[in-house]
Amino acid sequence: MEGTKDIKNFTKFPSLSDDDLLLGSKTSLGGTDASITVANFKKQVVQDVKPSIVNGYWWVDNINTGVLATGRTPKFRKTSAGLEMKYEDQDDTAYILLIPMSDLAFTFDDLSPEQVEELKLKFSDLTDADKEALRGKAFTYDMFTPEQLADLRLTWDKLTPEQKNSLKGDRGYSAFEVWTQQEGNAGKIVDDYLAWLRQPATDAAKRADEKMVQISEEVSQLKTDFVTDANQLKEDFTSSGELLRQQLAEAAEQVNTNLTSEVNALKGQAEAVISETNIAKQGAIEAATNAKSVSDHPGYIGPDYHVYTWDYVTGAYKKTDTILRPEGFSIYRTYNSIDAMNADLANVPEGKFVLINTNDVENPDDAKLYVRGATSFEYLVDMSGAIGFTGKTPGFTIGTVTEGAVTDVTISENGTDPDGNPLYKLNFVLRRGPQGFTPVVEIGTVTTGLPGTPASVEFIQNGQTEEGREKYLLNLTIPRGNPGTGNVSALGTGLVAGKMYLFVPGIDNSTDGAFVEYVVPDNFPEAPQDGKTYGRKDGEWSEVNSAGNMDGGTAFSVYGGALVMDGGNAND
Repeated sequence: MEGTKDIKNFTKFPSLSDDDLLLGSKTSLGGTDASITVANFKKQVVQDVKPSIVNGYWWVDNINTGVLATGRTPKFRKTSAGLEMKYEDQDDTAYILLIPMSDLAFTFDDLSPEQVEELKLKFSDLTDADKEALRGKAFTYDMFTPEQLADLRLTWDKLTPEQKNSLKGDRGYSAFEVWTQQEGNAGKIVDDYLAWLRQPATDAAKRADEKMVQISEEVSQLKTDFVTDANQLKEDFTSSGELLRQQLAEAAEQVNTNLTSEVNALKGQAEAVISETNIAKQGAIEAATNAKSVSDHPGYIGPDYHVYTWDYVTGAYKKTDTILRPEGFSIYRTYNSIDAMNADLANVPEGKFVLINTNDVENPDDAKLYVRGATSFEYLVDMSGAIGFTGKTPGFTIGTVTEGAVTDVTISENGTDPDGNPLYKLNFVLRRGPQGFTPVVEIGTVTTGLPGTPASVEFIQNGQTEEGREKYLLNLTIPRGNPGTGNVSALGTGLVAGKMYLFVPGIDNSTDGAFVEYVVPDNFPEAPQDGKTYGRKDGEWSEVNSAGNMDGGTAFSVYGGALVMDGGNAND
């Protein structure tokens, strides 16, 4: 063929690049010329001569060489030098160092930020099966043993000292401690404080004693003045009998008028006091009877979940329309301001209670209670309380118990007991809960706070009874009242209505004592008003003749505010 060149005459090159072409004849195409790049030719050769193991023998280009393919098992060890290796059929001297220890040292700082990020386990990288495996199956109440349930319950002994401190709060000052902090009271003892408490009553008793002494002195002075005047009249009687009779009559009339007026005034005052005392006593007896009746029969929640209250008029429990199943609550979080509370809205579950504690009782937001609603916090009540009770011990009873959308507790006034102690009602608003046992509500701690500090109430869960009923504790903090004044103590046994009594202290500087009947001084009737002159004799009026004689007597004296004659002999 024209232009044919023998391959032996081709120019020889020491090397070819991968892009150079190799010429050949394609047998499958009838000897047609064909070309292939050096790179593809290399790949073909490698593919054709690449050995493989089939059934334990070496194969090359799909041809079994008949050579058995045997392997050797490597063995690794870590030494102070690094990672070493040998084959299992070699002795230990054959170990060679693969990786020096310096190359094996690896710290977190050697990673790039991208590598650190890749090492993190992300929730989005997990499959649904992975998530389900991590989540595990839900626990149900019946899966727990009584011992496990007991371990799950939060009890006081499981708290750390710090947790107990946070629940109990700091100890408040007693009234005595507050008093010793006032000016001039430093270093004084309890007896000084008790004497200070009794001082108002002691002062009142002292003033009463001083008033009685003053009255006695005034009466004595009247008697003395009358005796003096009478003696003077006696001395002048012989020289001026008529003048003496006139002066005696005027003096006796004046004394009689003064004594009658004073006695009537004292009698009126005594009758008014006795009347007021009897009315107050009767009211106190009735109030005490009613209060004791109600106190002895506290309200309760019946098996039908209705609230039953005691009717002291009928003397029986009456069923109310209120139906409830109590549910306990606790303070979830405490904030120092309303702004801080609102900023933390997303972190408080719905239905949880939070409290504002500014540590400043003058702050109007202090002690406000809120509940987390669907979209915001809802205000419930200001738990700062009212002014402290004045020297009295408050009493508490369960007031109204109603059902509402949110749980709430309020304190309302409920009069006083027979001793004047203020009474209060605890009114509950409780959410309806699932069907369950009737709960047991018990009074927990009653803490006395300082005067002027806020009153507070805490309603917390307190475990269960043996039959599974939920138990709740009602913890109260009540501010101590200011000391009372003017109180005295004496037994009323034997007192008679209509009579007047004086209070006599048992010992000095004491408000304890007894009542002593007050006897009005004898008041003789007025002398006859017929223009004649009369004198007193044997407890009666006797006419005085023109000579100054009375039934043959010429001498007389004054005794007890009246002229007394005894057969003409003087009674000095």
